Amino acid sequence: MNVFKFYDFKLRFLSCVKAFCLSMCFHMWRGCMNLRLGELHPETVKYIVSVDPRKRASLGQFFTPKSLRNELLKHVPKFHNPKVLDPACGTGEFLLSASEYFIDPDLHCWEVDPELAEIAKKVVPKAKVENVDSLLTLFEERFDVILSNPPYFEFKPSEEVRRRYEEILYGRVNIYALFIYLGVKLLKPNGYLAYVVSSSMNNGAYFKKLREFIVKNCDITYLKRIDNPHIFSDPRYRVNHTFQLLVLKKTKNTGKYVFKYKEVLIFSENHEYLKKVFNEALTLKDLGYKVLTGRVVWNQHKDKLTQNPGEGIPLIWAHNIKKGKLILNNNVKKPQYIIWPESKADKGPAIVVTRVVGHPKKASLKAALIPPNIVFVAENHVNVIYPPPNASLEELHEIVKQLNSKNINKIVRELIGNTQISKTELENLIPLTNIKSQQNRTHSLSPDTP
Repeated sequence: MNVFKFYDFKLRFLSCVKAFCLSMCFHMWRGCMNLRLGELHPETVKYIVSVDPRKRASLGQFFTPKSLRNELLKHVPKFHNPKVLDPACGTGEFLLSASEYFIDPDLHCWEVDPELAEIAKKVVPKAKVENVDSLLTLFEERFDVILSNPPYFEFKPSEEVRRRYEEILYGRVNIYALFIYLGVKLLKPNGYLAYVVSSSMNNGAYFKKLREFIVKNCDITYLKRIDNPHIFSDPRYRVNHTFQLLVLKKTKNTGKYVFKYKEVLIFSENHEYLKKVFNEALTLKDLGYKVLTGRVVWNQHKDKLTQNPGEGIPLIWAHNIKKGKLILNNNVKKPQYIIWPESKADKGPAIVVTRVVGHPKKASLKAALIPPNIVFVAENHVNVIYPPPNASLEELHEIVKQLNSKNINKIVRELIGNTQISKTELENLIPLTNIKSQQNRTHSLSPDTP
């Protein structure tokens, strides 16, 4: 290697290392600022510093800064002598804020971790602290206000948990959904629940029954996505999902923050905007299209992958979908072809869309057209849109264009509460406009057509 090239490479490498270190220091500084500026009680800070962050992450423990707790409490009436509960109180930070916000509150703390329960006794000495498993204990008490930042993690529920929470369980279970259900059940009529929770509950398929339960029992009085994704994070680990402030009142639902479209029910800050958009559009399902997730889980078929086009058919990966086009052979580490029987493969024309849309605040779809007569299979991180028999190629091009558009991506950010879009969401929740043949087709699909 030329000596000048070597030093140029060395300088570039050192610059990258320096930039990385500065970035890490900044994130650690920002995380530590929360600890220094009175955002958390000293006893909580002591616990955070002493416990491995990986352990806290595995337990779904996120400690809410005081500024965020105060922001949430602003949307709850300032009651006199309310009975207040945190059913997953951790070190008692929420109850500490409640003691300052409400007038002469009766504070109750339930915590399953004995170490945290002991800390809570120091943080909020006026609270009645109980070391109990809130989710499995039967309580007769009812409360005026329930505050919490419940734990966040998926788990396999026991039979006892399934029986107790069957009204809201659907598919994979995240523990924070159970705490929402429990909180609503423990509220007095016209009581308030104020939680910091993941925004995945707004539209995730596994929270379908939870949303139905909320609409049946409560009115959503406040819903606000938190702009800063690092607000809870210890500087030593990253939070990879979006949180929000949620306030429910146990009373008749008014429809605020609720968006309904046919069999779809989701929550959104911009529900009125979504109603307007969908009033003027049709979905893929309306147009007769069908969506399925790619059938190939690549690491289960390693022996069938090949770079030789003469040995197999194209395997469409997410990285093959670039700027609205299908680009093959653009990743040498991922074989582009797979030995696969054509009888079990797909055939163009079809549309392929990446399943991973990125962080909900920056989510975007990437779509491309599979040309006619191309035999292919899609990898599991790709959704495939199959057209109805009478769809024109012109129509497919228009749909690809719209799926890649800024307008659709803006809507996706409203609709998707996690980093991936499911086949069901793609089929039912993406509004398309000005599809030339849509009017005739929807007429022919109408059950009222003679």
